Amino acid sequence: MPKWGWLSGLFTWKKSANARGASRVAAAAETPSETAYNNTLQQKKKKPIISVEQEGNARVLKVVAICGSLRKASCNSGLIRAAIEIAKESIPDMEIELVDISNLPFLNTDLEVDGRFPDAVESFRKRFLDADCVLFSTPEYNYSVTAPVKNAIDWASRSPNVMAGKPAAIMSVAGSLGGARAQYHLRQIGVYLDLHFINKPELFVNGYQSPQKFDEDGNLIDKAIRERVKKLLLALQEFSIELLN
Repeated sequence: MPKWGWLSGLFTWKKSANARGASRVAAAAETPSETAYNNTLQQKKKKPIISVEQEGNARVLKVVAICGSLRKASCNSGLIRAAIEIAKESIPDMEIELVDISNLPFLNTDLEVDGRFPDAVESFRKRFLDADCVLFSTPEYNYSVTAPVKNAIDWASRSPNVMAGKPAAIMSVAGSLGGARAQYHLRQIGVYLDLHFINKPELFVNGYQSPQKFDEDGNLIDKAIRERVKKLLLALQEFSIELLN
């Protein structure tokens, strides 16, 4: 045996043994309800997303959207409204639903009773379970995402994680950097969530820069940004079809 060859063999054996042990521990830790829920997640991952170009076999790509601002005239809400309009106008095989997160309680595991979440959380989580991918639009607070977004993510990630394996995209309206630091932090959070963010195009919007991009009600009025939103949605669609097929 070559010098140090025995060490390589020992490492390979220990790695295999650790993997088998981890699988047994994970299986033992699951409750029956979690096992059933995880089976549903696995079935959804295997369910094909088929392009509309394949006649007779198409189905709509379902997108759940989360806005990080709860303000009535939020520009980030305006970006999502624009995305919904664009999908209806020019991406017929994509359906975007804005999910209200304002009614979610602050994360508190004491609210989980007999394996159930509060009603608002159950409804919220089901929307993610039924969706194919996720669209975020968030301002930047203190170099990060907003508290409502983090709270929503924390509820969605409670076991079993209903965000796992889903394609995702991010938009943001903020100050000088357009929410760049919030987006990068959200990408970091997404690693643990097993979210798969598209890398390009990126969409950062400086909401305070001239010319005016949103009206007083937070509606997007800038045609160039509207076109960038469309490109983001098309990239999300293409990536989702590739990832989930």
